[in-house]
Amino acid sequence: MRSLNATMQDKAKNNIQDTELLLQFEKFEKLTEQKKTLVKEFLDAFILKSNLQQQLS
Repeated sequence: MRSLNATMQDKAKNNIQDTELLLQFEKFEKLTEQKKTLVKEFLDAFILKSNLQQQLS
């Protein structure tokens, strides 16, 4: 039986068309938990800012 992680990786590869982004996610998996948390917080802030800009436009 395949692991859940392998299944999720297959889904990501099938859904992410940007190969550079996919490679970055693979590198992300090798970061420490502290660095992963920092990256996630940065992404959350960036997405929030983008959503606010769209609402104000």
